[in-house]
This record gives sequence, C-alpha cells and structure tokens, in this order.
Amino acid sequence: MEKPGVQIVGEYGMDQILAMPGKEISLGVAIANSATDIKAGTILGQVTASGEFVPCKASATDGSQNPLVVLAEPVPANSGTATVLVYATGVFYESALSGMTDPIL
Repeated sequence: MEKPGVQIVGEYGMDQILAMPGKEISLGVAIANSATDIKAGTILGQVTASGEFVPCKASATDGSQNPLVVLAEPVPANSGTATVLVYATGVFYESALSGMTDPIL
C-alpha cells in the first residue's frame, strides 16, 4: 500500500538470499558508515579495533578479512554507523552472496 509522498522503488525479501528460510540465525550488528550502498547478501567482516562490520576483503589486515556474517538487508550510502540485521548462519543461494573476490571461503 502506497502512502502519500512515498514511492516504492524496489522490494526486498529474505527469500532472495536464503535457500532454506527458517534455518538461519540472525542478529543485529553495528555496520560502519559507507560512501556506497551495501547490498543485501554482502559478506561482512569485523574491524578488530572498532568492532564495526564492513564488507569483507581478503586483502584487509584490520580483522575484516575474515568472513563472519551475511548482510540481510540493504544499507544506503552515508547512513552513518547503524545497527543492521545479519545472518550468522544459514543456507544461502550462492548467487545472492557478494563481497568476496578472493577465494577464502
């Protein structure tokens, strides 16, 4: 249902990431501010110094090189540090996961 002044530009559902809904464990974590949008399904690592989560990169040396969770919801650019829903475990569609360019999984 649309409301005045609200435009639906897309929809997101957990079934786009989870191959077996109901088998996942989800939790809220702090994600660091990003200059770009971070899409649902992005694999995140945790920066040791701040405890915040960022997109995982194998070349990082700050702790975020270790894949820990999967982002369950999209995060718009410049949202500031925010608490977001992530999946700690689950059965995922491989095609829905992103953020890992190096084969460390």
